[in-house]
Amino acid sequence: MPTYFGIQNPRGSHGCYVNSILQALWHTREFQTKLNLYNHHTCPEGREFCLLCALSAFWYQASEMRSDDISSMSIREAIDEIYRPRNRFKVGHFDDAVECLNAFLTQIHKIMVGEPACDDPKQEPLDFQSLDVCPQPCLVHSTFGMEVVEATCCPKDHRGEPTPSMSALLYAHGESVLRSVEAQPHLCFEKAVCLSMSRRAEACSERDCKRQSQWHRTVLNIPRAVFIGITWTEVPSLKKLFAFLRIVSEELNVPDCFDKASTRSSEERSHVITSIVCFYPAGLHYVCYARHLGEDNWRRFDDAAIKALGSNYSNVIADIEHNHYVPVLLGYAFPPSNDKPSRAPPPQGQGVAFRHRQSPRQQYNHHKGASKPSPSQLSSKSTSSSTTT
Repeated sequence: MPTYFGIQNPRGSHGCYVNSILQALWHTREFQTKLNLYNHHTCPEGREFCLLCALSAFWYQASEMRSDDISSMSIREAIDEIYRPRNRFKVGHFDDAVECLNAFLTQIHKIMVGEPACDDPKQEPLDFQSLDVCPQPCLVHSTFGMEVVEATCCPKDHRGEPTPSMSALLYAHGESVLRSVEAQPHLCFEKAVCLSMSRRAEACSERDCKRQSQWHRTVLNIPRAVFIGITWTEVPSLKKLFAFLRIVSEELNVPDCFDKASTRSSEERSHVITSIVCFYPAGLHYVCYARHLGEDNWRRFDDAAIKALGSNYSNVIADIEHNHYVPVLLGYAFPPSNDKPSRAPPPQGQGVAFRHRQSPRQQYNHHKGASKPSPSQLSSKSTSSSTTT
């Protein structure tokens, strides 16, 4: 059974941002295993083939095929259909990888719990934080869900009304992380992430108190896996890029990314880094560095092109620096106790078209043919390389 694969990105299709996110999700073993075992769902009303159908078929191919690369076109078409009214994630057009991940997790949750689409398609949520907590956690909530409570507190310890929310991603501001570590050289990566989060100040709500209150964040649970999106005000200089890469920790203690944690994981293991999605500003291109935890080997996935980097994390950092890539997404997860991949059952359930119940070879041929978009789907800015966005 293959443990890694390339993903096709035909000339002019600009699919590198989707392909990089798929690699990051595949190398999140908790998510990979659970999606492999998930074989029934009901498509949203009015659709015979949905995003979860496409992901299930893709996961099945990735688990069963021994081909050099597979197609993500059906996934791109499914996410395009959902967000077309918002003019996002269109087939043949370039888009933001981190926002695509957020949209993926949002829509997987909505399909699994049977939540209907918005009455106004232009208001279809992109942000996982806009969703409610699952009564019985779905795949996304059980793997990535973080219950966070925000509340204000002034120097006199006057506390405001707590505001709970559910998040699947953390965000850190790259320049703020650098400034925090520059000011406090011994500061750990997690605390730098915590300090980089938006901390708006406002007047204390307590009568007669003239102090300024600061927002503080408390995490109530420790997720099985976590993604950290890195935002940049501008393209960092090489000096800033190299400095940031040396701050990024290979292990992550999630509670330290918050002001306070009301609970600790029952497992003593730290999260370990499993993926780094990077952006190449000069070429408008994304790549994914991913680590197979069972083999403890890193690889660079540039669409269908794969480069082995060995088990040493420093090789990854050196390769990112050499190519002048900018990290925009960090993936961390608990190392699985049993690293043997689960065999994916053939996708079933309403909306899974008959072609996806064909043999693996027939499925592969179908998706290989589907990877060639029509001229109307291609961007006018076609490129000359099959691995270029």
